[in-house]
Amino acid sequence: VIPLVIAAGVTATGGVVNAIVRLCETKSNNALERERINAVVETVRLDKERAMAESGLRLDGAVAQALHESEIEHAEKREAIDERHRKENEQIRLLHEAEKQKLKDAMERKERESAEKDAKIHRVYEASLNDQREQNRRMFEMCAQMGAVALESQRVMTAISMQLVKMNCPRQPAEP
Repeated sequence: VIPLVIAAGVTATGGVVNAIVRLCETKSNNALERERINAVVETVRLDKERAMAESGLRLDGAVAQALHESEIEHAEKREAIDERHRKENEQIRLLHEAEKQKLKDAMERKERESAEKDAKIHRVYEASLNDQREQNRRMFEMCAQMGAVALESQRVMTAISMQLVKMNCPRQPAEP
């Protein structure tokens, strides 16, 4: 761009030349750099218009074409940078989603393990409770049998005692 401007005989101010040089040298890769490039391009435009107005010169077709191509190239670079940033942001988003999913899976696994542990404890508790109930039932049956045996023994002893009393005691005459 610079040789075309000089070849066309356009007298550019030092600011325009420096801005064009900075534009050519800049390889931007972030939003701050893009803003700086946009500011430089705008400065070049304003300086070019001021220089043309002061000198009364008009850009010929070759210089205008070169400037137009430079603007197109700049727009393409900006678009490529934006596309790269979109891809990087998408990769970051995907990594974030993957980390979030890993965390969610870990939490679900811990909840599942905790639920399984609670279920196992509950099964052991229920088995222990059922064993205790069975022991209590057997003890009650044994006590009931012992009680029945004791009652039968007492009835037999009472019957024997009555027989002994009858045998040892003479009959008393019935009272009148």
